[in-house]
Amino acid sequence: NFQKNKIIKFELESFESLIGIPISISEAQKILTQLGFNCKKNKKNLLVEIPSWRPDIVQSVDLIEELIRIKGFKNIKLISSKKGLGNALKAGVIS
Repeated sequence: NFQKNKIIKFELESFESLIGIPISISEAQKILTQLGFNCKKNKKNLLVEIPSWRPDIVQSVDLIEELIRIKGFKNIKLISSKKGLGNALKAGVIS
């Protein structure tokens, strides 16, 4: 029984609002492609096909984690806890 791979609509704005630094669509696509994801540009977003061997990737925040892991945690800006909490709530990271 063949099952299609999951597709996640990844909004690049969610990366910047959560991490505090921007990422271009071409940089995100390059990193994710190198990690084995199939990506298709869709206006300001990426449609990301999740490989069957990556069951740990279930939502956009998982893609953000992959991107910042490669881009470098040292690049994350420090922000006030109030702003960070609000952004995390908006991004659905915490509830």
